[in-house]
Amino acid sequence: MSISLTTSVPLEIRQTPHKGRGVFSKSSILSRTLIEISPILLFSHSEYEEHGKHTILKQYTYRWKDGYALAIGLGSLFNHSRNNNVGYVKDFEANVIRYYTLCDIESGKELCINYGLKKKERSQDEVEEINKWFLEGFQLVEEEGFWSEKPASIDGMLGGFGSISNLDIKTSELFLSEFTRGKRGTRNVLTVPPRITTKYACDCGAGIGRLTKNLLTKVFDRVDLVEQTPKFIQHAQNEYLRQEIGTGKVGEFYCVGLQEFSPDPGKYDLIWCQWVLEHLTDDDLVTFFVRAKKGLRPNSGIIGVKENVNMIGYRFDEEVYSVTRSDQIFKDIFSKAGLKLLKESTQHGFPKGLFSVKIYALEPEAY
Repeated sequence: MSISLTTSVPLEIRQTPHKGRGVFSKSSILSRTLIEISPILLFSHSEYEEHGKHTILKQYTYRWKDGYALAIGLGSLFNHSRNNNVGYVKDFEANVIRYYTLCDIESGKELCINYGLKKKERSQDEVEEINKWFLEGFQLVEEEGFWSEKPASIDGMLGGFGSISNLDIKTSELFLSEFTRGKRGTRNVLTVPPRITTKYACDCGAGIGRLTKNLLTKVFDRVDLVEQTPKFIQHAQNEYLRQEIGTGKVGEFYCVGLQEFSPDPGKYDLIWCQWVLEHLTDDDLVTFFVRAKKGLRPNSGIIGVKENVNMIGYRFDEEVYSVTRSDQIFKDIFSKAGLKLLKESTQHGFPKGLFSVKIYALEPEAY
């Protein structure tokens, strides 16, 4: 037996073998499709303690500002999965929860969300705390241990997608060329001079130095690396960047997280951050950018950011200790840190199913 649901996409409720009822697609659904905007019932803390905490309602209740909310509609029907194909965003102003697909979904597939549970099941209080993290920004947990398990290779740095490295490098090089080489018009005449000098760059979240070797040392005289995992630095020093170290193209190695990294004042023409900011909370990200501004060459240095972006809101992934932010959230963070957007672009050509990737060039508002 199945029950059809009236939503923005054709869905139905079916019984599942082990999890009770579930939500299933009746036709193919494209990635990033808004499925439903679900209303909620709000509870104060005292009302939740009296009527919700010790009943079945507890399973469907979310932390909401200073109280709790009971999801209505799909919010009370989705089953949990660590390999979730549906994400959700809490809208505090409208008092609704928005559900959207995270990938293309075939007809007949079950739609599941991730409540933040790990292999060792968490208590309800811990689940509620994870929901709080989802709203307020990622709280870093055990990250160094997670990365220590990754192989010191390009494939390891890119989560098994080493094949995208060359395209990634070419796109970033083209993006930066406007700032490092200027713009040229007809007959190759320089129409806009270079925005920055190319003496010194900093590779933040450098890993084994993939970007340092293939991008930054091709453009800048010297590059420092910031990486918190010791085995990646050791591999870079002993093998991967050995030639660049020998020729003086690589400068200092800083074995520290970005939460603690403070660059020397006025040192860098470019501070480049790629696929690393997802491991910082919003607050840590703002304070990092504030410190990074001080490390730029006065009146010319820039910050480059290249990160995965979510369609709306946050997507919290406890399995890999990361939070994927929307384009607007990034821009709000830039503004809070006193940074002005100079240029933005979207990475094209990556395999289907990966997150969208945005590139930003930023300068201090004080320039």
